[in-house]
Amino acid sequence: MKPRFLPILSLACLVPSPPAMGQAPSCPKELRWQDATYAQRTTKINNKVIRASAERFTNLQVAEIVWNDERTALISMDSPAGADPIALTFGASRPVPDTFGEIATVLEPPMAELSFRRMQRPCDVADGSRIEFDAHDLPAEIRDALARKSSFHGVLQRRGLEFVYAWTVDAYAAGEASSWQGTLRYGRATTAFDLSTDVQGWHVYRAGAFVKTIAVGAPMPLSAVLKEMRDRLR
Repeated sequence: MKPRFLPILSLACLVPSPPAMGQAPSCPKELRWQDATYAQRTTKINNKVIRASAERFTNLQVAEIVWNDERTALISMDSPAGADPIALTFGASRPVPDTFGEIATVLEPPMAELSFRRMQRPCDVADGSRIEFDAHDLPAEIRDALARKSSFHGVLQRRGLEFVYAWTVDAYAAGEASSWQGTLRYGRATTAFDLSTDVQGWHVYRAGAFVKTIAVGAPMPLSAVLKEMRDRLR
């Protein structure tokens, strides 16, 4: 199964091209919260911390999750039609690419999961605004269902096509307190991932099947790994 990603996903920041002087950044009305170019979220549940990020470059996709101080990461190539997809993963347990299939759910902001009336889509939020929200922003049926479990409050800020949010859930007797902090950016991917990046210690997969683990001890650029995979197909 092909990993499920946000439609546009990196570990580095992708900044949308600035608008012309005096012109507000374009924000298509059909844009969804799930359509972020760059997404990052830190989730705290009691004493546990999960950090996740994902981004699309012009030539590939990158995702990373850090949970209990254990880092797993994925580099997924854009393959021509009909070609076997190539992916590299990083992690002590040699994760398979499908491990990252649900990263979108780890990165989704609360605005995507719940029907907040004032911010159902990114373009509902005015540029430069700061919105404080809580259960009163939800439809009555959702608000009543959540009220039996916990209460929450949050804040969302927009600057251009960047959105920063914080969300805190106050647990009741049987629940778990949690908080989310995240950043979302929208726009075309305009930066290529550096193929000279050292990938020693990463695991190589083709069409979902394990090929090998890159030996540790000498730098190995990603470009060399991709060339080797292409040469194997000749």
